[in-house]
Amino acid sequence: SFHSTRWPRDLELAGTRFALIGAGASGFQIGPAIAGKVGQLAIFQRTAQWIIPNPLYHAPVPPGDRWALRHLPFYGRWYRLTMSMPGIAAGTDPYRIDAGHDDPSGRSVNAANAQRAAALLTWMKSVVGDRGDLLSKVVPDYPATGKRILQDDGTWLRCLQRPDVTLVRTAIERIVPDGVVTVDGAHYPADVICYATGFRHNDFLSSMDVTGRTGASLREQWGDEPTAYLGITIPNFPNLFCVYGPGTNLAAGAGLFYHSEFQVHYAIEAIRETLASGARSCEVRAEAHDDYATRYQAEMSQLVWSHPSIKHSHYKNQEGKVFTLSPWPIDLYWEWTRRVDRNDYVFV
Repeated sequence: SFHSTRWPRDLELAGTRFALIGAGASGFQIGPAIAGKVGQLAIFQRTAQWIIPNPLYHAPVPPGDRWALRHLPFYGRWYRLTMSMPGIAAGTDPYRIDAGHDDPSGRSVNAANAQRAAALLTWMKSVVGDRGDLLSKVVPDYPATGKRILQDDGTWLRCLQRPDVTLVRTAIERIVPDGVVTVDGAHYPADVICYATGFRHNDFLSSMDVTGRTGASLREQWGDEPTAYLGITIPNFPNLFCVYGPGTNLAAGAGLFYHSEFQVHYAIEAIRETLASGARSCEVRAEAHDDYATRYQAEMSQLVWSHPSIKHSHYKNQEGKVFTLSPWPIDLYWEWTRRVDRNDYVFV
């Protein structure tokens, strides 16, 4: 048995009874890749996932596109813009909870979200076909886009229809030497168990101990509610700049590279301001940080990812609060990170 990140290089799959625990973004990719190679595949899924149809998901990049990306000036930037602009232009309104919206199915938080859920369900039903037993397992019961949404060209749903693949939605009670036992007493024999159970998404910089002014521990200061001004700077920790820090993961709008570029630019600007002023350190003021953290939670609480119906989300901490995602439109965050407001910092 092993976590999906520690897949043994010499693992022989042929003929094995394989238990895949977890069917989020990792299991979603692993399952179809090994189905047909293993003897029997049992996939244990706690929560059904919303899926966006993408007919090009497994398609290779055409040779002409690869040539243009390498040789045509600025083609790569233009291509990235055309891929990202629809999401950037949409902003965060499609994900905002409408208190007056009524959906007895619980699959939407506003009218536009309901239309999107209906379209996704129509596509999923078209792939599953007459397998009503499977459809009841793969249809989510929470608002569309409320958890990390997956892309597929139908490969995942077709994988689940194979005779040598079993999708198990019953909770696991225990792991035994020869397999997995669910709470209903069913035993699923397994020679190999892969834990595609995700990652500690809320534990930023967990692989290191960071000590700040007067011996402050970053891990203790953050606890289970990590915050940073613009997701980049933290009181008590001068000259520390985060990239992909608290509240900067993206579930809408564009790819993470946009945020990373904005954050690196902001850090360089802060360093430039520090050096230009003859100082050796800059530290965000507590009041600037705290005001931002308050506005962050106020905005995040109004978006679908914070909806109380969504359980087992790696976006949320143990108390059900989100400190991982960005609630801001991409263009607004770009404006905020273009320059450093000296009033927000102490230069020493």
